[in-house]
Amino acid sequence: MKLYDRKSLPRLAFLTLVLILTVVWMQLAPRPTNIPEKADPQTLYSVVWEVTGKNFYDTGKLSEWSKWEHKYDGKLKSDEDAQKAITEMLATLEDPYTYFEGVQAFKAETEQRHGDFVGVGVQIGPQIQDGKPVMNDAGEVLVEQNADKLPILHEVIDGGPAHKAGVLSGDAIVSIDGKPAQNISMKALTETLRGERGSKVKVVVRRDGKEVAITIVRDAVVVKSVTYKKLDNNIGYIKLSSFGADNMLEQLADALHNLRGCRGLVIDVRNNPGGQVGNAVFGASMLLRTGTIVHEKNRTDGHLVATQIGVTQNELIVGEFADGKPSVSKSYRPVRFVSDLPLVILVNGHSASASEMFTGALQDNHRAVVVGTKTYGKGIGQSVIPMPNGTALHVTSLRYYTPNHRWPGDASGNGLFAIGLQPDVVVEATKSGDNQLAAAIVEVEKLLAHK
Repeated sequence: MKLYDRKSLPRLAFLTLVLILTVVWMQLAPRPTNIPEKADPQTLYSVVWEVTGKNFYDTGKLSEWSKWEHKYDGKLKSDEDAQKAITEMLATLEDPYTYFEGVQAFKAETEQRHGDFVGVGVQIGPQIQDGKPVMNDAGEVLVEQNADKLPILHEVIDGGPAHKAGVLSGDAIVSIDGKPAQNISMKALTETLRGERGSKVKVVVRRDGKEVAITIVRDAVVVKSVTYKKLDNNIGYIKLSSFGADNMLEQLADALHNLRGCRGLVIDVRNNPGGQVGNAVFGASMLLRTGTIVHEKNRTDGHLVATQIGVTQNELIVGEFADGKPSVSKSYRPVRFVSDLPLVILVNGHSASASEMFTGALQDNHRAVVVGTKTYGKGIGQSVIPMPNGTALHVTSLRYYTPNHRWPGDASGNGLFAIGLQPDVVVEATKSGDNQLAAAIVEVEKLLAHK
């Protein structure tokens, strides 16, 4: 018997933070019935203009949106023209998470959401300054970089092409196929390293002050969202790399089931960029028998909808308030297995979006002790809406809040409110060893001592 039933999952909004090379973690929303599958360049531009205006959350930034409606009438002769005009238009919103996605990028994103894709298999994050992403003159977010302005690789996916070739987490990229990588944007780096299966890309990385040339053969990358093991003293350890893959819940349910004989659990969401809200909600429900999981405010098709999602012993409850009218829907909760083991969650400054939602739900319900450093602070989410000609629009359409109405913050363009979630036990990472995990194990033992 399955430990959860995907068919009973409600349709929820979705979140993301950092770009994972070759894709952004996002869930595809259904195509609105008024959006055609095929369109000429002018219609493509018009559709993006209309959909953005009806779904972008921060309406204060739409005060001059009308001036873009007919700005390019009669001037767009190709899809490339339309994409340039759309990019210029969206850049005025000063939100790096709202952007237009071309055919190939959208295809690659969809493939990775299904759990596999062709690429090199590395993860990158945005450059942050004063709490906000740093953008270049073209409005593109820069990759996190070192003092020499070289992009840093957050993580190399185990078993992927880069890992097999000898690339290591923490490496800084000096050049790609002979071209300098200084001050490169997330978009440019993603497009440069992406390619056909079997093709080669030569990167020079800087590691411990030395430069190393590495040739990577692009290949299929299988992303495993959940890994687990038993630690000393029979404590279970689960690493959640992201909430993005469609089969993430199944992986988590299997991990919890296989660790059910342990004395306690540590769940590690450090460097977890986020992903699907549904995965965060039901992932939390696998560790929480009753309680509110999340509050959400979502702007969709010109309407603001407030939603509260929670669980009882047997039911999933979704309450909505839209256009002055409340409604409540109840269904059997899809989770078939709930772990009651003493729980500690590990976080850091790159724990973001859906991972903050997951953490906040368990922290506010006093289900888990949170250890590490303050999280990223991205209390906003995006819808990915299919556009004509195989393209897509990522648009920031919602804010979410923890059960106690804490807002993790707005990590979009202005960056004024990148608040983050504060751990119960603050532990800064050291350069040698995993002292944060060691501290988490100590906290599990304290919980066991008070049972």
